[in-house]
Amino acid sequence: MNVLIRDINPSVVQKIDELAQKKNLSRNEFLKKHLSNLSMVEQIEDVESRYIEMQKKMLWVIEQNTEALHQFVEEFHEFNEEDES
Repeated sequence: MNVLIRDINPSVVQKIDELAQKKNLSRNEFLKKHLSNLSMVEQIEDVESRYIEMQKKMLWVIEQNTEALHQFVEEFHEFNEEDES
């Protein structure tokens, strides 16, 4: 499929050409790549949001596990101290 974009500022086109050249791409290849990325922004943001939420949940679980482990170690030491007495 072809897309035609009109009335682009020449300085914008020049900048696009410079960026494409730095990546050894044609203007067309450069724009196709960026348009493809643009079409996936919503999906990427959704995945990122779910990832951040998962990190928060995992952090909470790690904190709970750490607290439980500290409590276990404390009780274990108390039990050993009583046993030694």
